[in-house]
Order: sequence, then structure tokens, then C-alpha cells
Amino acid sequence: SRSGSPAGAKVSRPASPAPASGEDTLDGLLRKLFTAIDKNGNGNLSIEEFVEAQEVCLAARGEHFDKGKEVADYFDMTMSGPIIFGKFSHWWLERFSDRCPTGDEEAAAKACSEDLKHLTGKVPSAAG
Repeated sequence: SRSGSPAGAKVSRPASPAPASGEDTLDGLLRKLFTAIDKNGNGNLSIEEFVEAQEVCLAARGEHFDKGKEVADYFDMTMSGPIIFGKFSHWWLERFSDRCPTGDEEAAAKACSEDLKHLTGKVPSAAG
């Protein structure tokens, strides 16, 4: 079920952007993930980019891909404007908390790194 409320996100993130040297932090990995999904590089996610990324990541995790649910999630998020990094980051952390309720920031960073690996075919590193 979609809560849509910020209270649903259990994994805390730093309030300020991660420093450039912190690419292996959760925030840095989420930024890399967003960039990998944003194939046209325009700074926001289209429905095609969002749904395709979900299909790849869910399949790689052995989870069921429900295109209708992903499209609904996309439209829920875009009601207040395009999906930019902050909105995507909040959504990803909320979804991570739903599937891994006891996960901490380290577990979230590992899961984000796995999603990134599935989308790009390579393991992310601090070197970029």
C-alpha cells in the first residue's frame, strides 16, 4: 500500500547534499541511481524512465513487476510536479523501508548500490 506521507520513510538521510567526496554514502549512491535512471539527463524522470528502471530492478531482485502499480506510483508522485532528485530519493527510501523495515542507512546504501548495479551493469565505487 502507498502511504504517500513522509512519515512512512524510516531511513533517515542527511538534510544537506552529500559532499562531492561522499559518493559512496547513501545520498551519493541515490544521486548516481537517479542519474542512471534519468537517461536523457534532463534532471527529472519520465514515466518511461521510471517504469523501465522499476522493471529491471524488481526482476533482478526476483520481485513481481506490476506495471499498473508502477504507473500509479509515478502519477502519484508527479501530481505536485516532475520527479526530481529529492522526490525520487524520498520515494526510494520509503519503498526500501517497506521491503526492509529493520534496515538502517548502511543496508539502504547496499540496496541502492545493488539497484545501481542492475541498471548499469557495474558496481558503483567512490571513484565514480
